[in-house]
Amino acid sequence: MDAAVCGGARLKVLWRHILPSAIPPLMVQSALVCADAILTEAALSFLGVGVPPETPSWGDMISNSRLYFAMAH
Repeated sequence: MDAAVCGGARLKVLWRHILPSAIPPLMVQSALVCADAILTEAALSFLGVGVPPETPSWGDMISNSRLYFAMAH
C-alpha cells in the first residue's frame, strides 16, 4: 500500500488496486443471495405462506402438482 500511495492520490489507489480485486467476490455473493431468495420464495409458496395464489410461482406449482405425482405411479 505504501508503494502504491507514494506519489499518488489515495482515490486513485482505490480505483486501481482495491476495487478490481473486490468485484469478483461481490459478483459471487450477489449470485448466492439471488439464488437464496428464489429458494426461500419457492419454499414459502409451497407451504402456502408466500405470494398470493393467483400469482404463479415455483413453490405453488409444485404444491399443486403433488396430486399428479401420486397418480403417476
